[in-house]
Amino acid sequence: MKYLIMSGLSVLFVAATSASPISAQTAQQNSALPGAVRGIGNLPNYQYGTRIYDNGRISVPNGSVVYPATTIDHGNGYTTYYYQDGTHITTNRNTVNPGGTFLTPGSVNGGVGSRGGY
Repeated sequence: MKYLIMSGLSVLFVAATSASPISAQTAQQNSALPGAVRGIGNLPNYQYGTRIYDNGRISVPNGSVVYPATTIDHGNGYTTYYYQDGTHITTNRNTVNPGGTFLTPGSVNGGVGSRGGY
């Protein structure tokens, strides 16, 4: 019985460690596909030229717009926007320009420098 359990765990370990993680470039290339993964958590991965606006709206260069599913105002100038795809971005009222702020693909918090203070 121990042998069966250990061999099963060995197979799971090998499968988990041999899986190759998705690269930022692969995710970016796939972002043009319908239903593509746009990142995980606070690592959004939209294509270059994508902007976030002060209401959390994300505008992608191909013309599509993504609106936040949930918004949390932390009451100290920081706001976190949660999106339907599972990603989120935290902004500070001083970090988002009225004309939009460019997101950096594959960067923590989309490259918007406001990860602390909330």
